[in-house]
Amino acid sequence: MERKTSMSALVQKAKSKKTDKNKDQHQKKPKNYVLVTVGTTKFEELIQVVDTREFGEVVTALGYHTLKIQYGPTSTYEPHVLAKLSALPISFMSPKPPSVTAKVKNGTVSASEGTGSGSGVVREDAGEVVGEGDGERQGGVEGELGLSRRLTVESFRITEKFTDVMQNASLVIAHAGAGTIMEGLSLHKHMIVVANPTLADNHQFELARAMAKQRYVIQATPATLLDQLRSTDDSDVVPYPPATLKPFVDYINDAVGLC
Repeated sequence: MERKTSMSALVQKAKSKKTDKNKDQHQKKPKNYVLVTVGTTKFEELIQVVDTREFGEVVTALGYHTLKIQYGPTSTYEPHVLAKLSALPISFMSPKPPSVTAKVKNGTVSASEGTGSGSGVVREDAGEVVGEGDGERQGGVEGELGLSRRLTVESFRITEKFTDVMQNASLVIAHAGAGTIMEGLSLHKHMIVVANPTLADNHQFELARAMAKQRYVIQATPATLLDQLRSTDDSDVVPYPPATLKPFVDYINDAVGLC
């Protein structure tokens, strides 16, 4: 009897260790990328909020290093700000950046690498200028500073492989279109949905609110998106019921007043 109890305890202990190991592996799973999508609609207000330094700093602070922006086939605004910033040298915060050495030619100072701008001491020595700045960030002497963390940015209007792109995303920020929400939930994506206020007979807001009320998605507007990103985590949402579309269809019918 004691042996049977002992064997049972060992089996239970082994199962417990396996569960803990799987849990640890799940917790340590690296974040893949953030996908921003507007489907086939024109939602430039969302894209313009996303295509900013502040958005880039927020997503990289959350541990993401890649951002994919699907901005729609009819958009007149093409994302370019973050792509430009991500190509610049990383700007590390520092109380006193290191010195910068720049070549002097015909009285003109130029540099390919450098440190923060601001007041400082500049001296000429053997055809070079050495400056000790007191700025807070490091970056090029001329032009903008890059982001404080590495970020790869990919932008595209539309793709035939969209399901694969969404499948591999760790976080999806989407317009509140019924098709996009349904696809994201069926793929068990953590979603932040943003209703487009410019659409006529707009049911996106009602749909987003209904899904958020059940905690299947996080609801945001272009104005609140950054704050939602800063304060939201995986515990704020619950998995969508598998193998059934009935709840989703009910929410759509309720949102458009069919039931």
